[in-house]
Order: sequence, then C-alpha cells, then structure tokens
Amino acid sequence: MNPWLQFVGSVLVVGMAGCRPSEVSPTQPAPLKVAFLYADAHADLAREAIVAEFGARIQVQAAEQLRDEVQTEESLRTFVNEGYGLIFSMAERSSGSMAATRHVAADAQTVHFEQWGGPRSTANLRVFEARTYEGAYLAGVVAGTLSQTHTLGVDMPILSSSLEGVRIVNAFTLGAQSVEPKSITRVAWGDRGWDRDGGVDMVLRSTDGVSLQLNLNPLGTRGEPLITFEVHWAPYYRQAIQAALAQTWVSGDLWWGLREDVVVLASMSPAIAPPLRAHVERVRDDIKKGQMVIWRGPLWGQDGKPVLRRDEVASDKFLYGMNFYVKGVEGRAMDLYTGSP
Repeated sequence: MNPWLQFVGSVLVVGMAGCRPSEVSPTQPAPLKVAFLYADAHADLAREAIVAEFGARIQVQAAEQLRDEVQTEESLRTFVNEGYGLIFSMAERSSGSMAATRHVAADAQTVHFEQWGGPRSTANLRVFEARTYEGAYLAGVVAGTLSQTHTLGVDMPILSSSLEGVRIVNAFTLGAQSVEPKSITRVAWGDRGWDRDGGVDMVLRSTDGVSLQLNLNPLGTRGEPLITFEVHWAPYYRQAIQAALAQTWVSGDLWWGLREDVVVLASMSPAIAPPLRAHVERVRDDIKKGQMVIWRGPLWGQDGKPVLRRDEVASDKFLYGMNFYVKGVEGRAMDLYTGSP
C-alpha cells in the first residue's frame, strides 16, 4: 500500500483533487498542507466549506476513527513527516488525543497545531473552544417562558474531559431564571433518561462531537425542536488557515461564540410566539455586541454561597474552572464531568 495512506484510522483525502505537488506552477507558492484528526467517522461540514473556499491554496487530509493516544500520535507524526504545516486535532473529548497532540507538538516546533479543548497552549499549539453556553442561556430563556411546571431538564452525553457541560447547565438555568426566577433544572446524562414523575416539562438535549447541537423540546417529544443552536467551526478554521498562509499564526487560548458566528442560532419553531422570538433575538444580538453579560453578579452557587458579587463579571479563568452548579440546579456537578454515578 502507498505509505501516504498507511494511517491507523480511516483516512480521507480532500481538496486539491487531481493536483500533485509536482504539478504546482513554479511561480505559485506551494499549497499549505492542512490536516484534521477525528475520534469518530463523520462529515465535518465546516471543513468541507473551507476546502471549497480556499481551493488550490490548501491541500487537506483528514484521519478519522482515532480511538486512542497511540493511533492519534502515529497519525500526527505521519502528517508531520509528510510536511503538513497546520494540524487540527478535533477529538476534544479524548484525553488521549490531547496528550498525543502535545507530545508531537513538542517534537515539531515548526508545525502549527490547533487543539479543540484541553490544557493550555504551548509555543506552537493553540487551544480553542466554543462558548456553547451562550446558546444554552438563550434556550433557557425560551424554556423558562414556556414551562408550566418551572422544572426544566438538561440531557447530555458525559463530557469526561470538559467542564463545558457544567457551564451549559448553569447558563441554561440562568436564562430560565431571567424570565422566571422560580425555575429549577434537573440533570440527566448518558443513557439514564428522565423520571417522568419529576415535573420536568422542557428538556435541553446536547449532542457530542465536532458539530455539537443544543435542542430544546417539550418532554416526551423528539420532533422539531423549539429552538436549536449549533457549533460551526468554519470561521475559526478560516482565520487559522489565513494566518498560517500569511505567516502570522500565533499561539494562544481562544474561546469563540455568538460574536464570532461559531455558536449560531440555527432555528426557532413557528410555535414560538413573535414576542418571545423577538426577545430571544434581541438578547442574542446584545450578547454578540457585548451589551449583555451572562455571568454578572450577584450569582450564587448551588449551596447558596455567593460566587460573584453584585455587578462583578466572571473572567474566562473563572469560567474555565467552573466545577459547580448555580443556585436552582439539582444534582452534583461532579457527576457530569467525571461520569460518577
């Protein structure tokens, strides 16, 4: 087999179709080689859009189904040896992926690495995440308005390597409490489902993976969601590739959301009345403009103790370390990010 294809996962070659490096005009710069790594097999629509946008300026390859640290590291080192200058590691939920990326980045200082989630950046490894909680807050506004019982639910996969699940639960609760202060939230994760006698009548469900979605439905329904938020990485991919092409890429810790169009309001059901629809859109726009801050005090923890003073605004450092639920959430935050029973 051609060594180009000998990866420990499934490998896809996209972009630069029919164009070999030897065929590039001597008057044109060689295309930037860009690699993407995934823990699962799926279509990354944002990557496909970027391939179409940049055309012959980039050469893109993707490795999928990288289930552990060994497979990930082997694929990373193959990409490095093949001259790839920008590598996106999109297996955010995998601690093995994070460790492998950091190992290889330390040995390949001339390559730019992009890691979705995980520990902080290094000289040639940039860490990026999505402010998914912003969408959760707006979904909470809808849930708090429409709930008859004022008892809401959040149902999501176990996010074993991220505190974003805790931030989603807290922001959803705060959004609901902004319109109905009596709102409480109950959390289910994995395949445990819901106790239908618990009074929950609105459920926010989260998918996992690169194209994460937040969907709000009345309990017991799986039809068209009342509101949906999605994560689209195309704006982030675009700026990283542009910077690499311009040789202006720098490391750092980046967290993009509604303002950068990484977190987007994908749909609202016609069942949402025009006044509520207008309110949600107004709050969304205020968040994008920086005129509305979700994490502004006074804010209390689940135990009733203050965590932010009046008018105090949470820093990103505070949010990164948010390992507690806010007042109004039932359950233990530890269960969500450790998988404890």
